[in-house]
Amino acid sequence: MRPSGKLLLTAVLGVMIAFGGSDPLIGTWKLNIAKSRFSGPVPQSQIRTYEAIPKGLIVTTITVDSLGKTSTNSFPAQYDGTAFPVTGIAGATEMALRRVDERTATISLIHAGKMIANAERVISPDGRTMTITFEGADANPLNTVSIYDKQ
Repeated sequence: MRPSGKLLLTAVLGVMIAFGGSDPLIGTWKLNIAKSRFSGPVPQSQIRTYEAIPKGLIVTTITVDSLGKTSTNSFPAQYDGTAFPVTGIAGATEMALRRVDERTATISLIHAGKMIANAERVISPDGRTMTITFEGADANPLNTVSIYDKQ
């Protein structure tokens, strides 16, 4: 099954986070379309909010797609590197999230035991810019660099 690029990208971007009380990720981020690079449809806008909870984070993403349709995703996430079941992400049945360091996290999206995409999220040293690099695996050619400004 070939995953929907728009839904897959939205999901990946929604979960590219790390946990912790002083995490520079906590807060609201706005997609800077002019600085980003897309290999698929370009969204009109995207706002991402990361909220700390005792065992991780709540991720909320509001996207206006290229056709003007608004969608909202919200879910809890933990980052221990163990694959866990996910729903609502086209083409993915599991995710494995890992915190690399204070400013970097990685995610693997999995379907039927096979990796279908990887992404890396990096927050700049000044904490004002977040870059998410997404690379599809095998039949998923979606490759995107999304730049976000902290609000």
